[in-house]
Amino acid sequence: MKILLGIALCLCWLSLCRNTHKSEVIIEGSGFDKTIKKVYLTQSPKWYVILDSANCIDGRFKLNYKPSTPFEPFSATICYYDGNNKSKSFFIRNEILMKRDHKEHGAGSTFMVDHGTTSFTYYPVSSGRPRGPLVNIKGGREQDLLEEYDEGDFGWIPKVGDKSREIKFKHVVEAIKRNSFSFYFLNKITSSRWQYSKNELKEIFAYFDKDVQKSRSANRLKEHILNSPEEGENSKSLSLTSDKGVKKENINRTAKLNMLIFWASWCGPCRLEIPQLRKMHERIKNKNFYMASISIDRKKKDWDIALGQEKLNWDQFLVNESEIDEVKAQYTFTSIPLVIFTNGDGKELARYIGYNEDHVNGYKKIISDNLHIKLD
Repeated sequence: MKILLGIALCLCWLSLCRNTHKSEVIIEGSGFDKTIKKVYLTQSPKWYVILDSANCIDGRFKLNYKPSTPFEPFSATICYYDGNNKSKSFFIRNEILMKRDHKEHGAGSTFMVDHGTTSFTYYPVSSGRPRGPLVNIKGGREQDLLEEYDEGDFGWIPKVGDKSREIKFKHVVEAIKRNSFSFYFLNKITSSRWQYSKNELKEIFAYFDKDVQKSRSANRLKEHILNSPEEGENSKSLSLTSDKGVKKENINRTAKLNMLIFWASWCGPCRLEIPQLRKMHERIKNKNFYMASISIDRKKKDWDIALGQEKLNWDQFLVNESEIDEVKAQYTFTSIPLVIFTNGDGKELARYIGYNEDHVNGYKKIISDNLHIKLD
């Protein structure tokens, strides 16, 4: 009985050691200039968001990162301040590609923070590095994937209709199948989510491990899939609050033909188009036509200032900051200006992306064809 109890205690101790080791996140470095006194772990690409720091003594540092929530691998950068108080980053040699191709590759500052220990070692170069030190890195399996796939812009996929889209999609799927544990892949797909259809994202997401699917990092992608329309499906009812503080339901179904203009105060091309829109609105007086501008400004104050400057005399709405991603998913867009025409059922009839002074002729044609009115 005592022997069995002893074995059980040993097994528990070994299991605890494994879990402790897995939960450890250590970032260390050696061989650096002794003028570097402190290093900072920052988010990537938001290098200004500092997550942790460590003193650098005699060119060496060791950072024990202890997140406030259960750890999930993520992309980060190591920064420091030079003698002129300017922020600089470590630039990482891509040893995986160099070994494969037998040539130098561009060095980036982003790396994957993973379970266990990630080690940086200074790599001396005679020509110097004005942006920051060049380093070798020894990390975990997520870092290996970053080095292998990042230069090829993993996750990006050609537009629908491009012959290479199917090949690229298959490449993405096969890579995820082989590395279903990867938060690096998850984050790259999330960043490129607008380029995929709802069904494509469902297929891709299903290939990730259950732990990845249930992670906090997966929430944004899951919400996007949930809010994205099915192929051929009419857009969901759009309800927003106007500049007058009145909430309007079914904005995208108001009339027989609806013109939805997505814009923001900070968008130069959006504001460049306003004189054309104003002129067109003044000329169209038809009860079957509805025109609304929908701002994705994150600060209401900026939107209010722009409205005061532009003096727009058709309905104006602001998307709540917390709902911007949802609206973008519903209407599948990443850039503005965007003009979408819908019918009374919310079905999309046409869309115009970006600014082009000739777009207004397309707007007029759609209005003429659907409402049977003549526009010059």
